[in-house]
Amino acid sequence: MLKAALRIPHAPLAAAIMLIAACGVAHAASLPSVTTPTAVEITSNSAILGGTVTSDGYAPVTTLGVVYAPTATNSNPQIWWPGVTLVPGTGTSGVFTVNASNLMPGTAYTFAAYATNSVGTAYSPTGNFNTPVSFTYTISGGVVTITGYTGNLPAALAIPAMIDGMPVTSIGDSALNGCSGLTGITIPDSVTSIGDSAFSGCSGLTGITIPDSVTSIGDSAFSGCSGLTGITIPDSVTSIGDRAFSWCYGLTGITIPASVTSIGHYAFFY
Repeated sequence: MLKAALRIPHAPLAAAIMLIAACGVAHAASLPSVTTPTAVEITSNSAILGGTVTSDGYAPVTTLGVVYAPTATNSNPQIWWPGVTLVPGTGTSGVFTVNASNLMPGTAYTFAAYATNSVGTAYSPTGNFNTPVSFTYTISGGVVTITGYTGNLPAALAIPAMIDGMPVTSIGDSALNGCSGLTGITIPDSVTSIGDSAFSGCSGLTGITIPDSVTSIGDSAFSGCSGLTGITIPDSVTSIGDRAFSWCYGLTGITIPASVTSIGHYAFFY
C-alpha cells in the first residue's frame, strides 16, 4: 500500500510541474547588453553617435543614449561623471543614433552607448573620434594662436575657445587678412590679443564684439573694414595699435574706455 501511494503524484504538484514544462524556466532580470559604438558624419563641432541594444536583460529598457567627453577630460565616460555630456536617444532595442552638437574643433573624444532597465545601466565598449579643425594654428606654452583658415570660409565665423584641449588666446598676425566675404565673427572670451592685420581688409564685416578678455589690439588689426558701423572696445583693452581702425570709413561711433593707455598713430585715420 505504501509503494502504491508513493506512485500517485499529488494533483496540484503535478499541475505545477506540467506548467513549468510548458512555459520554460523563468529568467532573472539582468543588465541590458549594449554593443557597437559608432561615430559618423563628424564635423568640427558635431557628430552622429550611436550603438546597438542586443538584449534587454529580461526587463524593459526604459532609457538609452550616448555619453561622451573630451578624452583628456574623461576617457571612460559614464552618466553624471565629471565632464561627461549625455544625449538621450529614442527606442528600446536594436540600432540607435543621436546627434552630438557643440563639440570643440580639433579635439579627441571618447564615447559609449548606454541602456537602462530596472536592474541598472549598462554601457557599450568605448569608442573614439576626433573633430577636424578648419583653422590653422600654432601651440606654444600650452596655448593656441590662430594663424589662418582653410577650406570654404563661411560668412559668419566662430573662433573656437579650445583646440586640442588647449585655450585659444590669440588671433595671430594676418590670420584672416583680406577675407572680404566675412560678415560676422565671434571671438571667444579666451582670447587676450588680436594681432597685427588680423582682420585687415575684411570689408564685409558689419559688426564685431570684442570680448572683455582682450587686452591689446594690434597694428592695422581692423584696417580697411569699411563695413563696420560701430564698435565698442571693452575696458580690458589697454593698447590700440597703429592704424588699428584706419580706413573704416563706415564707422559712425566708437567707444574707447578709460583703461586704454596707448593709442597708436593713425589708429582711426580715413
